[in-house]
Amino acid sequence: MQTFTRHRSINELKAECKKRRWRFNQSEYNKGSDHVWFIFHVGRVSGKVFFNSFNGRFFGQINNGTRFSSDETTHEDKPWFKTLLAVAYV
Repeated sequence: MQTFTRHRSINELKAECKKRRWRFNQSEYNKGSDHVWFIFHVGRVSGKVFFNSFNGRFFGQINNGTRFSSDETTHEDKPWFKTLLAVAYV
């Protein structure tokens, strides 16, 4: 499994999403929650991700119903998951 130095801050994550033209929402974070969410698109795969700003973990579901989490290695060889890791971590 790939390792990283740290997870991105909310501002860094927001900038990454903007650069990729992904929808980013921090409305619950602004109300005091630890989570933000974003909609991603990588090739033909799209999905929704919930990202925890406190610990850097994320989870979500892609368009075919497959669920994923940053805590598991099941999807680490998939291009869409590699992209999510690159967006969430440094």
